[in-house]
Amino acid sequence: MRTTLPTMLIVAASTAQADPKIVTDIAPVASIASQIMGDIGTLDTLLPPGADPHDFALRPSDAQALTEADALFWVGEGLTPWLEGPVANLVADTASVELMETSGWLKLDVRTLIEDHHGHDDHDDHDDHAGHDHEGTDPHGWYSPAVAVAWANTITQKLSEIDANNAAQYADNQRVFENSISELTNEMRATLSDMPPILWAHDGYQYLEKELGLTAFDLLSSYDGEQPGPATLRDIRDRMAGTPEVCIVLDQTISDAMGRTLSEGLENKVVRINTLTTDTYQDMMRQLSADLSQCKIDS
Repeated sequence: MRTTLPTMLIVAASTAQADPKIVTDIAPVASIASQIMGDIGTLDTLLPPGADPHDFALRPSDAQALTEADALFWVGEGLTPWLEGPVANLVADTASVELMETSGWLKLDVRTLIEDHHGHDDHDDHDDHAGHDHEGTDPHGWYSPAVAVAWANTITQKLSEIDANNAAQYADNQRVFENSISELTNEMRATLSDMPPILWAHDGYQYLEKELGLTAFDLLSSYDGEQPGPATLRDIRDRMAGTPEVCIVLDQTISDAMGRTLSEGLENKVVRINTLTTDTYQDMMRQLSADLSQCKIDS
């Protein structure tokens, strides 16, 4: 029996695949996913610019985007614990890809302090930095360009499963991304060679240390941004007074007032970085590299 044209159109329409709707949690993941997607489909990011990923609440529009999404690419509950509940309630045909649970890259454990400089009792002045023992995997993997490539591979594979018609384009985009990251890594190695030890504002940068050979002097606060108490600040100041080459690197987790308290009267360089950006992943990492390079003694 010959199929009529209207019936053929109905069959074609029923088998046609709509462009994917993708949701990501933070800007770096969004940038990676966007570069793999190119001009195919739509992408929404849950965290607005400047929002703290550790402490955020979904808006109704975010919940709606998750409901309509074909896939959610997110770092994991170690970074955004508030997403654990919504992820558990995703509809069956929405894929949830927790990037921290993927394979093909080196995971690093959460650190507390590089130096155990809390021989005294610090609990009376409510120093949460000293009073908590964090365990698990450090969720800040995107600060390693090599991890970004591994996550891009995972995103490419999942997009190709969801949208097989465009799998070849996703693969092409992934190759372009990987080549750009290779160039980026070479640039960062040159920019950040011969760096002094760093006092990090919080423990979010050990993946960067590992890949580029940076040295951490200590951590001002833990990976989830718990604020240091007076005893911690005094102890770190005392040790830095004898090591003026240590660079104090502050980010958005540390206020200007605390930065002044920490560095007042010391000869150590103070550099402020901003890692909450809507720039592309490559631009963000180049800016981070340029900011950190100010730590060099001769800069």
